[in-house]
Amino acid sequence: MKVLSFTCVLFLLLFTTTPATEAIAKNYTKVSPARARTHVALTVTQKVLGIDVAILTALYDAKNLATGEYGTILNANQKDVVVQAGDVIWLNAFLGFPFSIYYTVTEADIASGIIRVAFLS
Repeated sequence: MKVLSFTCVLFLLLFTTTPATEAIAKNYTKVSPARARTHVALTVTQKVLGIDVAILTALYDAKNLATGEYGTILNANQKDVVVQAGDVIWLNAFLGFPFSIYYTVTEADIASGIIRVAFLS
């Protein structure tokens, strides 16, 4: 009688609840909702004698590796880049010399509207 009761309870649980794999495992593969890219000003500086000196925009390229778009010049010290959080910007300074860095955009950068990157500091 105990075996029959146990079997009935087991079948009842199997057919009325969610599968054990679904109940235990969490869905880590959820796709996050699409985020719009936004325009942000990019400033590249270098510390000289303790003072941040802005590098002129004509001396470096800024490329968003996620989209392949290059930044456009806003003024002598800033470039306009279209980014979202998590994008990586490749900065190649000094007209093609092998001085380049990769910068990952954060939520704080987007919230402030300005990305400040210290180059060779």
